[in-house]
Parts: sequence; structure tokens; C-alpha cells
Amino acid sequence: MKRNYILLFIALVITLGIFSYVFLSGQKSSTKNDNTLLTTDDSNINTAENVPVDPLVNANLSQAERQQIEVRDSKRLSDMRKLQAALEKYKADNSGAYPTQLIDLVPKYISGLPGNPAPGGITYTYTPIGTSPYTFYDLSYVLELGAEGVGPGQHSATPEGVAAP
Repeated sequence: MKRNYILLFIALVITLGIFSYVFLSGQKSSTKNDNTLLTTDDSNINTAENVPVDPLVNANLSQAERQQIEVRDSKRLSDMRKLQAALEKYKADNSGAYPTQLIDLVPKYISGLPGNPAPGGITYTYTPIGTSPYTFYDLSYVLELGAEGVGPGQHSATPEGVAAP
């Protein structure tokens, strides 16, 4: 009888261990928020944990892989410039204030909101800074290898430029 309790206890511990591992692993991989394009909520800002910016990782890339990453990085910078231009037009039309969320730019100032080219990088994140009316913003993005003089890693586009570290 005592042996059955010990076996039951061991089975329970193993089951709980497996459940904990699966649950915690699932939470790490599903941190993408429901607002899959851009957000203004600071609690949903993504991190660059899974972005391959390690030079040792990038040293093993084939020429074709490197070219694909360079194209994605160039698109990310282009997306930032388009969003910045739309934000400046919005600001000019709205008493010097930036929008609360980027969706307010569509369709008058930009035809649609760009999304981060996958794989790599993080979801673009828009954060108006201060209190309403907002006079400053931060657009977070990540470059895998870097492009156009902007290095790899996490960056912020602001009214002052596209590469504030």
C-alpha cells in the first residue's frame, strides 16, 4: 500500500513538472500581443530576446541568407521613415500633436500600417510620450544585421531620427 502511494506521488511530481515546463515554454513563445501591428500600451512593448544580433550567429549565414536579412532590415528602415512622415503630416494638421495610436493615421496620412517583415525583428511598437496632447513619440524596431549605417539591435525612431539606440 505504501509503495502505491510512493508511485502515485512520483507520477504526480513528474506530471506537474511536465505541465509546468509546457506551460512556461508556451508563455514565452506566445508573448506576442493581440494588437499584432502596433501598440501604444507600454505593458505590451516587446523585447528583442529572440533577435539574432550576435555576430557569431550571423557569421554562419550564407550569402543568400545575408541578402534576405539586408532586404528585411532596409524595409524596416523604410517603414520607419514612412511612419515618421505620416506622423509629421498628422502633427501639422492637429495643432502640433501626435496621435494616440497609429491607426489614426490611416487612411488620410498613410494607406496602411506596415508590419515587421518576418522572420526576425519585433513587432513595431508606437508609444506617444508625455500626456495628451502628445508632442513626442517613440517607434521601436529591431534590425537583424543593420542597414544604411544603422547597426543591428533594438532602436527607436523619434521625431529626431530613425536610429536612437
